[in-house]
Amino acid sequence: MYKVMLVDDDYPVLELLSEMIDWDGIGLTLQSMHENGAEALKEAETNMPDILITDIGMPKLNGIELTKNLKAKKPDLTVAILSCHNEFGYAQQALKLQVQEYILKDMLDIDEINQMLLQFKEAIDKERSAKKNQRKMTTTIERSKLIMIERFIHKTVDHPIYNENEWYNDAAVLGLQAGCEYKIILCIIDQYQASMGRYRTRDMLDFVVHNVITEVLKDEKHVSYGHFQSNESFLFLPKQKDNQATIKLIRKIQSALSQTLGISMSFMIGNTGENPLQIKTEMTRLLNATTEKFYLKPQSVEEFKQLTVSKQNIFKWYDEASKELKEVILTRSMDEKNTVFEKWIHFITTNQFPAEAVKDWMLKILLDIKVRIQALAYFKQYESAETLHDTFSKINSVYELEDWLKEYFIDVIEFANTEPITNMEIANACKYISDHINQKITLDEVAQHLHLNSSYFSRLFKKEVGETFVKYVVNLKMKRAKELLEQTNYTVYEISEQLGYDNQSYFNKIFKASEGVTPIEYKNGVSS
Repeated sequence: MYKVMLVDDDYPVLELLSEMIDWDGIGLTLQSMHENGAEALKEAETNMPDILITDIGMPKLNGIELTKNLKAKKPDLTVAILSCHNEFGYAQQALKLQVQEYILKDMLDIDEINQMLLQFKEAIDKERSAKKNQRKMTTTIERSKLIMIERFIHKTVDHPIYNENEWYNDAAVLGLQAGCEYKIILCIIDQYQASMGRYRTRDMLDFVVHNVITEVLKDEKHVSYGHFQSNESFLFLPKQKDNQATIKLIRKIQSALSQTLGISMSFMIGNTGENPLQIKTEMTRLLNATTEKFYLKPQSVEEFKQLTVSKQNIFKWYDEASKELKEVILTRSMDEKNTVFEKWIHFITTNQFPAEAVKDWMLKILLDIKVRIQALAYFKQYESAETLHDTFSKINSVYELEDWLKEYFIDVIEFANTEPITNMEIANACKYISDHINQKITLDEVAQHLHLNSSYFSRLFKKEVGETFVKYVVNLKMKRAKELLEQTNYTVYEISEQLGYDNQSYFNKIFKASEGVTPIEYKNGVSS
């Protein structure tokens, strides 16, 4: 529903309009009423209306000045002016501000006001629909171009180049030009899985990152950027850019990504290529630098340098590491956890073992710990072997591994410090709820998933968990809502949608009942 703000220093007029207009019937919400323009302006700073109905002559701030201030913040604001004056000067000022209606109070008719508001709503609907379709069309065109760029890069890397002229014709989608020598730079999103968690799909993440980077590059001549796969993309800089200018541009990209999206990106600077084959060779060399990328520090800018990989077998330290990490869980010591992780991550980075060997070593340690302490019910239900395998396959650097391990052990220790759920049916129910937190979840749905009678499942759930099914789901959703409000730039509407709420007002109500403040108040409190 669109929001309406009423402003008039004549309170009977406010009362008449608020009570006599069929707000719900029109499909509008009366957001607020104010007796002077200054109060209305203050309210609009945090809660901007879609429609403003205001008197002209008011203390502190008149209606013309109020309209001017609000229009500066929201140019498409719909405005109706109420006035006791019929002088041409006021109407002229209102027209300059593109006010939709100018109504004399002595000719005020509630039926006409209702009709006017209905027309306002229909006009806003049409305008927003048109803008939405335009944005959708623009987005579709932009995404089609991204797909073409990605296909071109894949084709360059994966297939032989038989014809240079044909290659340059295809390269036009990326902006690469014949006769220009390019410095090849590999761009790597740090903590890629964490970044993915803040966006609905990989395509959405690629799209927003591409938009930010191309916005930074819009005034740079002959500089091209294209996504390749998962967390990797390429930057092509003309050779005439010296190292200082290159690093300055990269830092500008890093700053934009960090400030706009909260994303960290590292850059590995390779050699130059003056023809398709040289460009392909350098791109392939950077992509195959698995170990070099594994030890690349977050937010770094490094000239590519081949690392000397340790020839020692990391499994020589298997028993020692396994024993110390198992002890962290059994003693449930958070302080010890940090010490142990720092020790072993330092050990790995100092020796520079091959990336795959490190991941294989750590995965086997975790699986071994899982088997040895499987008597602990909380651990059995926490992560399956398949989930761990999948997670480790997606870890790209030793620093991402360190952060993931810390979060993993924090969660496991938290499970250990709570009363374990020993009933495997309820444990599976909790896992199902967690996996489907972005959807509307009902008791009947989960009971059916477990092949249980709904009434029996409801009683069993409360007995094992200590709270009702509905309360448990709401608490879990509110916890996730707070994480999204703290860590992302999603709007409250987007967050409510991601958590399976069809109605934002209902989500706001549930959040306030749970946390004591509205989502907006919570977000403002976190950011202040």
